[in-house]
Amino acid sequence: MGGVTERFGVFFRALRVLRRIAMWGALALFSLVLGVFAINAFDERPSPQALTLLHAPENHYRPNENLYVSLAGFDAATSQSVIYAGQARIAHYNEKVDTLLRDPLLGFDTVTGSDPKRLKFEGSIDFCHPREASFWGCIHVNGPQIERLIDHNKELYQRYLALFDLPGYYETARPSPAAPIFTVPSEVRNLFLASVSLRMQSGDDLKMHAALKALRQDIDIWHRILTGEGTLISKMLAVSYLQTDYLILTDMIADPRTAIPQNMDEYLPQFDLSDWNIGNAFAAEFRLHAFIYRQTQVLADNHWQPPDNVGSRAWRLWNRLLGPIEGHFFKIHATENLDAKVMNELAAFAALGPSTFATDQARLKILEQTNSDVASVRTIYNPIGKILVAIAAPAYENYIYRPYDAAALQLLSRLSLEIRRQRIAPSEIAGFMRIHPEWSTHPADGRSFVWKQTTGEIAIQPVARQPADRRFSAQIWRESAG
Repeated sequence: MGGVTERFGVFFRALRVLRRIAMWGALALFSLVLGVFAINAFDERPSPQALTLLHAPENHYRPNENLYVSLAGFDAATSQSVIYAGQARIAHYNEKVDTLLRDPLLGFDTVTGSDPKRLKFEGSIDFCHPREASFWGCIHVNGPQIERLIDHNKELYQRYLALFDLPGYYETARPSPAAPIFTVPSEVRNLFLASVSLRMQSGDDLKMHAALKALRQDIDIWHRILTGEGTLISKMLAVSYLQTDYLILTDMIADPRTAIPQNMDEYLPQFDLSDWNIGNAFAAEFRLHAFIYRQTQVLADNHWQPPDNVGSRAWRLWNRLLGPIEGHFFKIHATENLDAKVMNELAAFAALGPSTFATDQARLKILEQTNSDVASVRTIYNPIGKILVAIAAPAYENYIYRPYDAAALQLLSRLSLEIRRQRIAPSEIAGFMRIHPEWSTHPADGRSFVWKQTTGEIAIQPVARQPADRRFSAQIWRESAG
C-alpha cells in the first residue's frame, strides 16, 4: 500500500514539474511573440537610395519624338493619328492604374483598355521566320508573296518605317504590374525583315544599298530602345530584335550570290560595350516594385478582403484571420530601402568585362543567396517585406547577361565580314580568329567563338541561359562556293 502511495506522490510531483515547465514555456513563447511584435512596431526612414530611385529621370522627348508613344499607338485606326492614339492609350492607363491599389483582382484589360477599331495585319507571313536558320534561304522563293503582303499592309508597313526618324525612347506609363507592353506587331516586323532580305538578294545595287540602309536604321531603333529609359521587358525585346538583325547581316555576308558593297562597314554598327549595360533598367524595376509595396500597404490599411466568389473558402478564411496580423509585419519603407539596395547592386553588376567576369559572377551568386535567405534571424523584422524582395531578386541574374550575347553577335557579324573580305580559307579560319580576338571572343567573359569546319559555321558561347529558339551561330562565306 505504501508503495502505491509513493508512486502516486512521484506522479503528482512530475505533474507539478511539467505544469511549471508548460507555464514557463508559455510565458517564454508569449514574451517571444510580444518581442517580435515590438520589434515590428516601427518602420525605417526612407533611405537616400530609395528616394533617388523613386524619381524617374526627366523626359526630354516630345510625344512626336518618343518611340514609346508611337509604339503605343502603332495599330491605331486608319483615320487616327498614331501619336494621338498612343497618348490617349497611355493616358487612359495612367488614369486607371490607381484602382489597382484598392482592388488587386481588377482585370488588366479594365486598366489598359482595348481598341476594337485597331488596324490589323492582313494575311500571314508564317512561311518565313527570321529567327530560323532557313529564313535567308526561303526569302527568294517567296518573293511574290512578300510583295503582296506589303501591298495589303501598306499603312502598317509605312508606320514601321516612320519609326526610323524618332530620336529617343522614354516610357511614360506609370509603373505597375498592369503596365502595358507596347511594341511592333511581330507580323509587321517580320514582313519588314523579309522585304529587306529580298532586296538584298535582288542583284540590284540600288535596292541592296537601300535595304542595308533600312536594316541599319532598324538596328538603330532597337539600340535607342535598349539604351533608353524603360523597363527590363522593353530592353529584352530590343536585345532579341538586335540579335535577329545581326544574324540577317551575317546571312547576307555568307551568301556567295550576294555582292558585298565597298562601304559595308557603314552598315555594321559597332556599339560600345557600355551600350549593352542595362543597369538603368533596375531603377525602373524598383519603381515597379514600389507600386506593389504601396499596394500591399494600402490593402493592409484598408483591411481588404477577397470577394466570396474568389478562391477557396479556406483561403478566404485564412486571409480574414491573418490579414490584419500580416500587415503588422510589413514595413513599406524598410522594404523599399532593402529593394533599393538590391537594385543598385544589380545595376552595378550589369557592367560586365572579361577581366572581372568570373569574380562578378561569383559575387552575384553570393548576393542572390544572401537576399534569398529568409530563414535568417534578421527576417524577424519586416518578414513580409524581406520575403517579397527575396522572391524578386534571383530572377534578374540571367537578364543582366543576355544583352552581352547580342553584343557577341555584333562582333560575329564583323568577323564574318572580315573572313569574306580577306578571303580566308576554311582551313585558316581558326588561326585568323586567334590573331583577331577583338572580333572572335565574347565581350563579357573573353571565351573564343567556336569554328565548326564540318558545318561551315562559327558559334558564340552564350553567357546567359537563352530560349531554345534563339540562334547563336552563323554560316561563313566559302570561296569554293562562290
